[in-house]
Amino acid sequence: MKTLLLIINRKYGGGAERVFEIIRQGFDQSEYKVVVLYTHQKIKLPRLVRLIYCYFKVVYFSLRHNPYIISGLHEENFLAFFAPTLKRKILSLHNNEFPSGVIGFIHNSIYKWASKTKKINLVTVSNGLNYAYKQKIPNFDSDVIHNSLLEKNYNFDKNLFDKNLAFKPKAMNKILLVGRFVEQKNILLAIKIFTVWQKENKQLILTIIGKGPEKEAIKDAIKINGLSDRIILKDWTSSLNKDYEDNDILLFSSKIEGFGNVIIEAISNGLYVFSNDCKFGPKEILFPCRNILEELKDDYISNNLGTLIKYDIDEDEVIIVDRFKRAYESFVRLNNNHFSEANKKIIYERFKTKNLIKSYKNLLEK
Repeated sequence: MKTLLLIINRKYGGGAERVFEIIRQGFDQSEYKVVVLYTHQKIKLPRLVRLIYCYFKVVYFSLRHNPYIISGLHEENFLAFFAPTLKRKILSLHNNEFPSGVIGFIHNSIYKWASKTKKINLVTVSNGLNYAYKQKIPNFDSDVIHNSLLEKNYNFDKNLFDKNLAFKPKAMNKILLVGRFVEQKNILLAIKIFTVWQKENKQLILTIIGKGPEKEAIKDAIKINGLSDRIILKDWTSSLNKDYEDNDILLFSSKIEGFGNVIIEAISNGLYVFSNDCKFGPKEILFPCRNILEELKDDYISNNLGTLIKYDIDEDEVIIVDRFKRAYESFVRLNNNHFSEANKKIIYERFKTKNLIKSYKNLLEK
């Protein structure tokens, strides 16, 4: 039996961690014996010490088992790149982070070398992310494999879809935001957007789920805007099924994204999405036929999956909030109720698990 080593930071987390759980499950059912190395150890160690410790584990395992390797995120890709195995390696990139200085030089050099190495394949999780890396790193070369859904979380009622039933309009009053409490996720902007929205609809409730260093700033923003009874703050959990089921709309406000897993998870659970057109991810999910580099001519565009709002990271937030306000007003005015079961079908077909597993297997075995 073939041995596959997966290297990722932790078991639970954002999009990258979910993808690796999907890979673990998918390969566990095949001809591979799967072993996972989580680089964030239970015992807290200084970053460099932890990296060296994990590298010795990778070296020991590689010399003993000569495994295929799939890694994700930068430190983990560094370990995989230097692992002494003769089998193929896949280094996957999931975000737009480009370190500077010496770390940035090492980061760019590794991916440049990996692009030329026959036994290594690079994978980016969106066409936009692939483009971003090509602009930063000379001769960068990667395959694009979109993230997929954990199918055990997917509740598609095929019989209901086939009957093509007309659904009664939903109230669409419960809004969800999921993300780490960090600047990149732009949650303070989302609170400003909700502050304007709730003036249009006094029934709106926003649930924010996550954790991180901006938690106190988020609490302060909620209090300052007098929204303590309208915004629910919840700690992040590895299982969000109930939260998706209990809400109607996803609000997505990130400054940058590698992909945006939460969008496909939300749509697959019947939520309508309001997202800014950040680089990169939302446009590929909501409007896959549009050019990822083409800026929106209108302030917002909509379909039955969601509404994409024109966005520039350097723009005045007042302008961005106003666009979200007008997009929401249009949504309410047109009674824009979507056929959630049909949307589940669309997202499921595009991002189903077997597509991701098949793509990774093809790369490993080529």
